[in-house]
Amino acid sequence: MRAAFLGIGLVAAFTVHGEEARYLVTGSTPVPAAANGYVQEVREVEGGGFEVRVVTSLAPIDSEGSYAGVLAAADPDVPVGFEIPKRLSKKLTPDLSAWEAATDILEWVANHLTVDVDDGGPQDAQSVLTRGRGRCSGLANAAVAMLRAAGFEARTVSGLLVSNAEAIPHRWVECRLPAAGWVPSDPTLGLWAVTPRHLVFADTVVEQPRVQILESGNDGLSRLPRRAGRWSRCLPWAYPVRAQRQSSSGPS
Repeated sequence: MRAAFLGIGLVAAFTVHGEEARYLVTGSTPVPAAANGYVQEVREVEGGGFEVRVVTSLAPIDSEGSYAGVLAAADPDVPVGFEIPKRLSKKLTPDLSAWEAATDILEWVANHLTVDVDDGGPQDAQSVLTRGRGRCSGLANAAVAMLRAAGFEARTVSGLLVSNAEAIPHRWVECRLPAAGWVPSDPTLGLWAVTPRHLVFADTVVEQPRVQILESGNDGLSRLPRRAGRWSRCLPWAYPVRAQRQSSSGPS
């Protein structure tokens, strides 16, 4: 194997209480990636294929700034005619923090849109909002459109979600928060949370690659506090003392 990683050296900066997994991927090319709470390193191996190392952090999101500041700099990139649902729009007031406003949007998606792996309808944001359901790609598209319409920078991330039995094409989102940078969130999972089972590719995975699990740790989600019943990486001031003590004890 080559010694040099093609990834980026941010893993050392992660909290020791993060989670890690390693995979051997053949048949398609994963890409190096980094966001707040997520790093994917990729190296090519002799004989073909790529060794992928994913490290996630459960540390609270170090975001700051007001939603008013986000609105002041906003240049929304949304489909023509797309609007945030009115009941949600009324909640997004300038006096909120940027984190609170973005979290309200992700929470709305989780509460009002149903994941349906068999949904055969269009997966664009407006269609998914109208039906109230969609595949993972549809929920990601809806979340990104709503975040953008609210003034945030947001994008979808394509890749695979790995289970013990298989790896399936998957899509989640990243949103840029003030002082925190790009923060990943999986609308099918929780709030501001992804796991070491999320593998990033440059685009939608069309040809299913072979994924061999070399090392699989816990996803660690059970150590996060909950917001409205869902796991959530919070701001430091929003983190319950009990959750901090659990995290300081290391992986369970």
